[in-house]
Amino acid sequence: MKKLISTISIALLFALFGCNTATTETSYQLAQQKQYVQTCKFDAQKDALEKAALQALAERGWKLESKSPIVASLNANNYEAKIKISASDNSVSFDTTGSKFKGKEIVPLRLIDYLKKSMNQSLNAARYK
Repeated sequence: MKKLISTISIALLFALFGCNTATTETSYQLAQQKQYVQTCKFDAQKDALEKAALQALAERGWKLESKSPIVASLNANNYEAKIKISASDNSVSFDTTGSKFKGKEIVPLRLIDYLKKSMNQSLNAARYK
C-alpha cells in the first residue's frame, strides 16, 4: 500500500511540474512569435467586464496606471509584467507587450489565467446578488 501511495504521489508531482513547464515554454514561444495579445470570451457586457478587470487587477496586486484604457503593471516574483486590457461585449483582450520574466521576454499566461479566474468570480458574484 505504501508503495502504491508513493507511486501515485510521484506521478502527481510529475504531472504538476510537467504542466508548469509546458505553460512556461508556451509563454516564451508566444513572446518569440510576438503574439502578445490573448483574447478570451466571457458572458457579460463591456461595462461589467471592465469593472471585473479592475477588481481582478486590484485583488492580484497589479499597479493600475490608467483606467481608460485599462493599463497596469506588476513587479513581483521575478516578473516585470505589463498589461493593457480591452473589453467589448462578451470578450476581453489582454495585451502583455513588454512583459518579462527574469529579464526574458514572455507572454505571462499564468498571470492572465489568474486575472481571468478573478474576473469570473467577480462576474458570478454579481449575477447571484
